[in-house]
Amino acid sequence: PGESPLDPSGALRGDPLLAGTLASLRAQGITVAWTTANTADQAGAVRKALIAAGLDPAGRDELVLLRYPQERKQTRLADFAAEFCVVALAGDERADFDELFQYLKNPAAAAPLEALIGKGWFLIPQPLTSPSPS
Repeated sequence: PGESPLDPSGALRGDPLLAGTLASLRAQGITVAWTTANTADQAGAVRKALIAAGLDPAGRDELVLLRYPQERKQTRLADFAAEFCVVALAGDERADFDELFQYLKNPAAAAPLEALIGKGWFLIPQPLTSPSPS
């Protein structure tokens, strides 16, 4: 979360529990896709970061990157959903599920959407993080 996307070229680590869960989903034939605010020119760095962090060890997950800097993640997710049956979304903030969360003046207005948390929308820690200094 933040004003700019995570720099995929830096040293990053992934959550081993998430890696195991993703491996289980892949074994069941479920396609895993990664959405990010990084643009398509960063695809190689994003792929390398996911592989190095153990989150996509085979380097085969779908990458849903922005085509140009002003594009919205919500648009790219809709494009992905036109080709795949999306059964669940995981994100580290509610705006990963629907961008309306970024614009709410009254968060209570989104209360009906809270029912989706844990039932199709799953809040998780950031999948890729910078290692803690030792």
